[in-house]
Amino acid sequence: MNSEEFKKHLADLKSITYQQKDISQKSGIDKQKRDLTTTSELLGSLEAQLANDKLNVLVMGKFSSGKSTFLNALMGRKLLPAKAKPTTAIIGEITYSKTPGATLYPKKTGAKPQDISIDELEKYVTIETMENEKDEKDPPRKESIYSKVEIRYPLSICEKGINLVDSPGLDDPTSHDDITNEYLPKADTIIYCMNSQQPFSMKDKTVIESLNSMGYKSIIFVLTYFDTVEYSDEMAGSNNADDIKVTYTRLLKHYTDLGDDGIFFVGSLPALTGKEKNNQVLLEKSHFLPLEAKLEYVLFNQKGRLKLAKAYSTIKRVNIDTRRFIADSIELATADQTQIGNNLRNAQEKLNIAQRRASLIAQSFDAGAKSVVDDSEDKARAFLNSEVIPNIKDWVMEAETQTSISVWHPKESAKQFSEECLDHLKTKIEAATGNWLNEEFTPKFLRPRIEALANEQQVNINSLENDLNSIRAELSLSPVEIDDETPSTGGRIGSAVVGFLTGGLAGGVAGALVGPESIIPGLVAQVTAGIVLYIISLFTPVGWGMAITAVVVAAIGGGWWGNKNLNDKAKKKIAEQAREGVQKSSEEIIDGITSKVQEIIDTISKVIKESLNEPISEYQALVDEAKQNAESDDVTLKKRIDNLKTLRTMNNKVEEDLNSFGQVLIV
Repeated sequence: MNSEEFKKHLADLKSITYQQKDISQKSGIDKQKRDLTTTSELLGSLEAQLANDKLNVLVMGKFSSGKSTFLNALMGRKLLPAKAKPTTAIIGEITYSKTPGATLYPKKTGAKPQDISIDELEKYVTIETMENEKDEKDPPRKESIYSKVEIRYPLSICEKGINLVDSPGLDDPTSHDDITNEYLPKADTIIYCMNSQQPFSMKDKTVIESLNSMGYKSIIFVLTYFDTVEYSDEMAGSNNADDIKVTYTRLLKHYTDLGDDGIFFVGSLPALTGKEKNNQVLLEKSHFLPLEAKLEYVLFNQKGRLKLAKAYSTIKRVNIDTRRFIADSIELATADQTQIGNNLRNAQEKLNIAQRRASLIAQSFDAGAKSVVDDSEDKARAFLNSEVIPNIKDWVMEAETQTSISVWHPKESAKQFSEECLDHLKTKIEAATGNWLNEEFTPKFLRPRIEALANEQQVNINSLENDLNSIRAELSLSPVEIDDETPSTGGRIGSAVVGFLTGGLAGGVAGALVGPESIIPGLVAQVTAGIVLYIISLFTPVGWGMAITAVVVAAIGGGWWGNKNLNDKAKKKIAEQAREGVQKSSEEIIDGITSKVQEIIDTISKVIKESLNEPISEYQALVDEAKQNAESDDVTLKKRIDNLKTLRTMNNKVEEDLNSFGQVLIV
């Protein structure tokens, strides 16, 4: 799809969106939505997203994954802060301009944007620590007063209708994940950065799977710091760089439909230096030029299809809902109004019964869910006591360190040695926790229990379906035909729960859940990752490493160990202190796991309530409409029927246009 084709298709889709919004508004369908997002709001938001032909490319990754240095290398100038610790505090949008500049957008409502020099960027987008606490190892961080910064720069790839967006690190301890996640729905595609020296962690895996489930199938993976890996090979005469390339290309190509062409191993810093100093040797070694060429091709020629596909799916859903609503309205208006008037009392009574039954289903789920949370506490305690605490000593003892304990430099060597041992311990705990969650806890406990809770309500759900069908009969409406486009209430709930647990928009979830107010795709994956990160943070609290180092230094200084086997003796002391620390934190760790489970339960409970409330709201709107028709005179009713039939014809035409447009997306 070339530039002109994309612009034409975008214009076509904008026209279809405008037509659908007008039809849906005039049909009165928003009366059904009540507390949910209306079709007008949904399509209005979509219109804003389609207002230009720009592609928003979100650059994501853990902190220290090299996102900012990668973007600096693209621009050929160090503009964004790039350090070992989390630095990016706000979203940074990079757009094209011949004249460099930047504008800050405050969070405060009504505050005016602030233009700044591009050389001042680091001052405003860097995470700040609290005053007088800058000497602490991990001092509290200030929250930025700005929501984003727009960076204007003569970047050739942006000249071709592409906006690049720098985001805060995903596992930044200052909890900026929410900033990135809030921006995610606005992104058309993703560049995901990982450090080549530590790629594809548990956090990376869960986030990438979540992105896939949200419809991002053509992720571009950039593995940074590859120059460091290649330099280590040169020094050691090893072949790790090639092994890393083969291994992670094989793993990652399953997460992008671009295959091998969507995976790059680069050295961003040598690329930046090469551009700044016009050093072609550095540029060649950085492997950056092939990445730039491929980025330009993929983003400009292919990614327009993703932007169009996401919008198309939204309009298609609204068109189907509107078609169904108009059909019901025409049936209501053309039925025997005297008979419907006589049946209105029965219809309202049955609707009240249906509403009480829906509340009962939701309450029963909540009651059953409590036992899941309670049992998760027992599971967490068993995991901690059998899979973590007994293995701490072995994990520390097997750590391979670059540093050795020195009696001549006890403080410095003990500090570095302890940190290396604790880093290894964190890696082992992360792996053990991830395996437990993904192989035991979630598939064998959490998912079956939640599915069982939903299935236990099947009798009540079937009764609710019968209640709703009997209301249709009272209103002289045809029975609902259950299919992929119009699922049963039970189907909606089932899709909601299954979709939530699998973290995807596949199957019935996209078309059947609760209209536009659906759950966040991939939330289970994110919450699971959250459990891992939460546990890791408790295993290595602030000051833990310093306390352990102090114990090791004291032992060396006191001459307790002599001069032999200092490394092994230090490891034993580190393991002893670490085990003691974990045991002290065990209840906090268990509480952390159960609180995350409670998050899942609460979200599913919300999904179920929304899935139940939507049909209740729909049928209340039908009863209200039937009452209005019964009270209308013949002239008013005929005019309404004519209007509805005209809208039906218009909606059918939009459906035909959408079906034709759909062919564009699969060519």
